[in-house]
Amino acid sequence: MVTYPANRDDALCVHLLTFTGAEEHLAARGKERFLHWLERDYITFDEHVPDILYFLTGGSEAEAIKKLNKSKFQLLAAFGEDNAYASATEVQAYAGLHGYNTLLLSLDDRESLHTIRNFHRVKSGLKRLKGQTLGLIGEVSEWLVASSVSQEALRERLGVRMKKITWHEAGDFRTHLPSMEFISKFDHTSTHPLTSASKVHTLLKEIIATHHLDAITVECFSLVQKNGVTACLALSDLNDHSVPAGCEGDLVSIAGMMLLKEITGYIPWMANLAGIKGNSALLAHCTAPTDLLADFSIQTHFETDKGTAIQGYFEEDTVTLFRLDNKLSRAFLATGTITDRPTFPFACRTQILVELPEQAVKSLKENPLGNHHLILPGDHSALIGMAMQVLGVALVEN
Repeated sequence: MVTYPANRDDALCVHLLTFTGAEEHLAARGKERFLHWLERDYITFDEHVPDILYFLTGGSEAEAIKKLNKSKFQLLAAFGEDNAYASATEVQAYAGLHGYNTLLLSLDDRESLHTIRNFHRVKSGLKRLKGQTLGLIGEVSEWLVASSVSQEALRERLGVRMKKITWHEAGDFRTHLPSMEFISKFDHTSTHPLTSASKVHTLLKEIIATHHLDAITVECFSLVQKNGVTACLALSDLNDHSVPAGCEGDLVSIAGMMLLKEITGYIPWMANLAGIKGNSALLAHCTAPTDLLADFSIQTHFETDKGTAIQGYFEEDTVTLFRLDNKLSRAFLATGTITDRPTFPFACRTQILVELPEQAVKSLKENPLGNHHLILPGDHSALIGMAMQVLGVALVEN
């Protein structure tokens, strides 16, 4: 997990609102109260492009709507005294009628404190994400008919640039030296040769450095079909070293992985939705980051029975499932509980059986956004939900 402390450069800009002609001490008192309520590192007071409209009194509606901005998400916040919350409610209604992306908070509710902290964390994460470069090595796998994202959508929604690199441009893994560090990480759990997998790892690291990439997704099946070697271990290790790395050239998944890393501090596990029975979903894949596993061993790749793949025991019991659509305009988000970690012979090597809320299962059955879903340890639903609201991404009903 990557941790991100509060950063003064990413502070939320707060604008204080009172009725016209209000005495100056009202603003001073309101500022002092807000600073007492929330850590100073999270906020700064700025009237120009506010993230938070802070209502101190009634009669402030006309001034507030001048500060609404359709190009960004804004919080409307107020305590209950002096008709401040009443004023904020009126402005929230106006914002909804005119297409502004806002959320109304009662500062008398301590949950609002968590919401503002989550907003700060999301804003900081999106700032880090903007300008990053994603590398697509090869092509999007032909079976991923709902998982290709346009370069325009990546740039406009997330601020991410995409660079396409053909396998010819990437070079031949066989000409690269194996990494002894990589081999030593996996050889105690493997009865399979690791030299070729290590050379793939060296090649991918070279591509990342040469092209200044922040994340990669790899059309990996061509490797195993032509050379009998997989990228599963290499991708897992890159994820362990804070580089989002996905397989099958899945652009939807890698976009989500990049986003979740910056928002939550975790790089998720990308897994197949392998089946649903009752209120439980089976998720499975061969590239789980070992940082998320209590234990693991090295097996062959499931679909081909060649190369190497990770069969691991997912450590946490509570998990968050997430998936974007191919326009980055809708998302599935749910929290569930792992009830089993099977080793079925009919699915990819690392497997979890997750019990989900009934409505989430209904969404997966009736309105799936695609196959691959991202798995995070723990419950991050509030934080990710805030990120979706800030980005203007609609959550599918669940």
